[in-house]
Amino acid sequence: MSAAVAEMDGWVKSVLGFDVSAARGGGTGEGKVAKQAGETGEKIASPEGETDEKGGIFAFAKRKVYDLTGLMAPSPKELSADVNDALKELDGKIEAIEKLGFDVKRLKADRADAANAGKKAESLTGDDRVKATDKVVKRIEDLTKHAESLLKSAKSIMGASKDAPTDDQKSKIYQKALEDRYGLEITNPGNMPNTHLDKVFDMFATVPADDAKQDKLKKLEYYSGKGSGSYNKSSLTVKMGDFGNAKGTEKYEIDGEEIQANSFDATTLHEIGHAVDNKHGFMASNGSKSGCGAWKTESVDSITDVYLAEAKKIPGLTKDVDQAALKKAVKAALDNGDTGKPDEITQPDWEKIVDFLTAKCLPIRADKKPWWEDSKVVIGGRVYQQSYADGRWCSFEHAAIAKTKVNQYQWRAPGEWFAEVYAISWLTKKKPPSGVDASVLEFMWNG
Repeated sequence: MSAAVAEMDGWVKSVLGFDVSAARGGGTGEGKVAKQAGETGEKIASPEGETDEKGGIFAFAKRKVYDLTGLMAPSPKELSADVNDALKELDGKIEAIEKLGFDVKRLKADRADAANAGKKAESLTGDDRVKATDKVVKRIEDLTKHAESLLKSAKSIMGASKDAPTDDQKSKIYQKALEDRYGLEITNPGNMPNTHLDKVFDMFATVPADDAKQDKLKKLEYYSGKGSGSYNKSSLTVKMGDFGNAKGTEKYEIDGEEIQANSFDATTLHEIGHAVDNKHGFMASNGSKSGCGAWKTESVDSITDVYLAEAKKIPGLTKDVDQAALKKAVKAALDNGDTGKPDEITQPDWEKIVDFLTAKCLPIRADKKPWWEDSKVVIGGRVYQQSYADGRWCSFEHAAIAKTKVNQYQWRAPGEWFAEVYAISWLTKKKPPSGVDASVLEFMWNG
């Protein structure tokens, strides 16, 4: 035990009368195994420039939204000595945090998930068992550091006070812990009150520490926009809007199983997912795979060519219709939403063409938010759309929806595809859809 940890344990004992070292078992007792806890819980909108943003307003609901109980928590006898020792250290921190009056449900759930991973490691043999056990021990040690950061922050904010922390003190404690543990610069220029730093703190622990504490995630900023979040690749900033009481939900699914997920938690993880994608360049390297959506970067010109070929098939269209004018009309509808009649096209032909533009071109513009629509405009097995109003266009394989869908917003752009799969996998501690490419699994919860 380091001198700093011993000092912190001493503070907890003097302020709360709680002996963390004893709770830890002193290396002789059996570690406390917490039951995994479910959570209940709200939703999420549109980027500009280098920003990836998620947003929308969803109905609030008080209901069970994900279940982390999957496996019964293992007994200490089912775990290796290294895992047990690491769990005892963590248990002492969790009890001390709970004694201070902080909510530890998610931390206990993460702890139980790690313990179950330890049980699975014990079922392996040879090098596989050693590697798996080492990974579990590191995960538990990271959770312990996470918990320690909250205790250290509490000591810094509260000093020798034996009173329970106020809500304002708790917010300051969580902010300092996030800054110290994860290196975040946290700002709230508009003094938006609903920061929910406790939930942010929980979500930063529920993913691998290397995802939460990294060089592509440096700032957390709050703003007054309703129920939305964004990640900026240039400034390495996550921005979170006002989610009110943060109890609203949004719908996800994994292999057809419907999941109502807390929107604030899902958004936080979604933005972390963008940072992970940015760090590893995952979708840039893998997004073209069918199991990743088979995405392609498009332009208004490339999509105009695809749609022009389709427009030429309009039933009853005059064979000698002016091709240059037809192409110009298709591009104008895609680029500006303009359906004004060109002089070169006759009125009878134009009536057929404008129906095509209205049904096929206008709905795929960013201002129509086509990613929210169940019915997609499909041409040649692909869905073409303007992902962002700044002129970013893309396409993806329509068949990929059935194989890899977790929600609608996922189908806005390649980065959103990854971020949404990442968010729901880590939030629920479930593997992603069975149809995702194997390369994705490295970044998702795998049990």
